[in-house]
Amino acid sequence: MNEDFWSSRDWIKYGEAKTKAATDYLREKGLLSVYDKLIDCSISSEIEVISDITIDGRPAGANLSDLLYISKMRYMHGIMCTFPDYQPIGMAHEGMLLKDYFAEGNVLPRFSIDDGVVVVLKDGIDYPESFKLTIRILIHAVDYSKKPWNTGKEEYYDKVLQGVMEINNN
Repeated sequence: MNEDFWSSRDWIKYGEAKTKAATDYLREKGLLSVYDKLIDCSISSEIEVISDITIDGRPAGANLSDLLYISKMRYMHGIMCTFPDYQPIGMAHEGMLLKDYFAEGNVLPRFSIDDGVVVVLKDGIDYPESFKLTIRILIHAVDYSKKPWNTGKEEYYDKVLQGVMEINNN
């Protein structure tokens, strides 16, 4: 997509209108608007965190999403909303389980290392020296190629977001 696509005034108005309730909620807390902090899609099922080996007595392939939590987060990225109406349901916080942050039915938050969100493994577990974790998030997203801000109609597609992390406890 070209630059004109993302700088379109119609696209900006579309985003602002969709996220008005969330933006109002944040302004009440003294924060800024939200339309560029959320992604136009929902989380379709519980986040999956799968190890390639046994961890804490759980076999490889078992969902370990209850073993990861947020240890650091910038407040501005903590809003949690329902989809597709962007009604605020609260703020994420440090110490929150990753599976609760990425809960089914919520809007997918913008989440990257550059945004200041740090995820860590739960303490008190004897982790192997090294292992791989695969994280999968199923989403149901608005198809922006159909330009819903011009058509007034949202069309969707489903996708799996997936990443692999190698953990070394040396």
